[in-house]
Amino acid sequence: MPAADPQTTTSGAAILRFLRVTLHLSFAVLLLVAILRLHLAAGAVGAAAGQRLAWSLLALALAAAYLAGTIL
Repeated sequence: MPAADPQTTTSGAAILRFLRVTLHLSFAVLLLVAILRLHLAAGAVGAAAGQRLAWSLLALALAAAYLAGTIL
């Protein structure tokens, strides 16, 4: 008897969805920590405030698109 496909069983699909969402949220938290470290670093060498802001906005936009893909 072949094993049941986890994509088709209710409990298997729920577990896979939970793992996918957890992975994506973990990535978002790590990205947030990196952005905070970028802004809170005292005397960051080589990056002007405008450049840090631009990179942060880009990172936040990419994170939002990534999380939107998780939900949809």
